Amino acid sequence: MKKILFLYSAYESYGIEMLSSFLKSAYTAEVELFQFSGLFDDSVTSWRGAAEFFLRHETGKLIRKIREFSPDLLAVSCVSNDFLKLAGITKEVKTRFPSLPVIFGGIHPTMSPDRVITESGIDFVCEGDGEPVFSGLCQGLAYSEIPNLWYRHNGRIIAPEKRETFDFSARPLLPDKTLVYHQAPYFKNSCTFQFSRGCLYQCSFCCHSRANRAPGPRFMYLTPEQAIFQLCELRDQHRIKRFLFDDDLFIFDREWSRIFLSLYSEKVGIPFYAVLHPRFTDREMVELIKSAGCFKLELAVQTMNESARKKWLHRAESNQEILRALYWVSQSGIPFNIQHMCGIPETTVEDDLAALRTYSRFSPSRIFCFCLTYYPGCSITKQAMESGVISSLRYQEIRDGQVSNFEHTGDLDTSGAEYAAAIRLISSVIPISPVLARFLSRGSRYRMLKPFLQLYRFLDMFNSIRSGELTVQTAVLRYAYYLFGIRAMRVLASFFERGSTPGDTK
Repeated sequence: MKKILFLYSAYESYGIEMLSSFLKSAYTAEVELFQFSGLFDDSVTSWRGAAEFFLRHETGKLIRKIREFSPDLLAVSCVSNDFLKLAGITKEVKTRFPSLPVIFGGIHPTMSPDRVITESGIDFVCEGDGEPVFSGLCQGLAYSEIPNLWYRHNGRIIAPEKRETFDFSARPLLPDKTLVYHQAPYFKNSCTFQFSRGCLYQCSFCCHSRANRAPGPRFMYLTPEQAIFQLCELRDQHRIKRFLFDDDLFIFDREWSRIFLSLYSEKVGIPFYAVLHPRFTDREMVELIKSAGCFKLELAVQTMNESARKKWLHRAESNQEILRALYWVSQSGIPFNIQHMCGIPETTVEDDLAALRTYSRFSPSRIFCFCLTYYPGCSITKQAMESGVISSLRYQEIRDGQVSNFEHTGDLDTSGAEYAAAIRLISSVIPISPVLARFLSRGSRYRMLKPFLQLYRFLDMFNSIRSGELTVQTAVLRYAYYLFGIRAMRVLASFFERGSTPGDTK
C-alpha cells in the first residue's frame, strides 16, 4: 500500500504525524490527510443544526478527495467522542468505493477493538502502536502475521496473534507537521511536540490504564539531545514561535530534565507550554522550567479529596505534595492552570467548593474544570460498573462509543451537571476575583448562581485568552479559518502571538 489517506476530526493528531514520517521514510509512501473542522460540535460550542451542515458539506469534500487521490488505504484515527460519527462517514464512503480498504486506529479502537471491528464500514482495526501494522500492510504480509491487526475472514473476527510496541526512541523521526499545516494551518499557532510515548502511571481515567497492553516498555522517551535536535529542526522548518509540550509527563526524571531544560534554553530559545504532575513539581524544577522560557504551565490536580483521588483515580500523591507544587508554581511568576474534575465517585459538592477555595489562594490563571467521563477500556469504567455507579447497560453503551464530552457534562446526571456548572462558574471567577470566588463557594451560595450558569463559557474564554491559553487560541483560529478565511486567521494569530509571548524570563 503506497497511497494512504488519513482521516481525523477537528484536532491535531501527533500519532498521524509520526506515522506519516514513518511511512514516508521507510516505504516512500504517498501520504495525505483529510481533516474535518468539527465546527459547532466541540468543546467550544454545541449547535446541532450547524454541526450537521458542516459535516455534510465536508463529507462531500472527502468523497471528492478520495476520487482525486485514489488511495490504497483510508486510515481513520479517532477518539471515543468521534467514533460513531466517523464510522457513519466511512460506511457512506464504502457504498461509493466498496473496494477501498478502511482501517481504524487511535485511542478508541485501541480501547475497544473487538467492538469497532464489527462495524460494516470498517475492514481492519489497529490496536495500539500503528507502525507494526502499517509496516506489515506495506510489505504485503499475511494479515495473520501482522501484529496489532484485527480483521475479518469468512465472516469471522480475527484478533491479532501478537501485539507489539514500537520503540520510537531507537528510530527517532520528526513528526510530519507539513501534512497537518497544509490541511489545517491554524495548528501552527502552537506547535505540539512529544519527546515520550506512554506513561509511568496508570491513572484510572486515562487510556494508559487499559489492561490488555502489548508486551514491552510502558514508557519510552528520546534522549535530551535527540529531543533538542528535533525541536530545532521544527522551529527552523516551520518558523515556529511557541511549542506546546503534549507529553503525559513533562518532568519524569530529574537528571534528564536538567539536561533538557539547559539545552532548550541554549539552543531552542522560544516560549513553551507544558503540563506538570504534582509529584515532579518542586522549587528546583520550576526554576529550571522558568529559566528555559516557559510562559504557561498546567498542574494536573483533579481533586483535593485525597481518599477519592487514590481509590477512584489511582493517583498516589498526597494533598501535601499538591499544595507544595501549587506553592512553588505560584511563587515562580509563571501563569498557570489547575486541572479540576467534577463528578468523581465519593466526592461531594462541598469537596469541590473546598478545592476551589484552596486554589484561590494561589492565583491561577485558569481552572480547567471538566467532568468525569467514563471511556471504554479505562479501569475506572470497569470499577464504576462493578461498584454499581454505572449500569452494565451503560457500560456496554460506552464500549459502543456512546460517550459524553468531558468538557460539557461528562457522565453526570441532570442534577450533577447543574452543580458542576455552578462549580465551573465559580472556578472562572477565581482568576478575576479570588475574594468573590471564596464568598460564592461558602455554604449553599452556589445555588443562587443558577440563572447565571451560562456565564461560565464567556468568563473561561476571557481567562484563557488573557493568559495565553494555546489550546483555546487554536480553537478560535480554527473557527476564524473556516468561517472567515486564512487572512482573518492570520490577523488573530498575530494578535495572540503578541499577547502570550513573554519577555526575557531568564
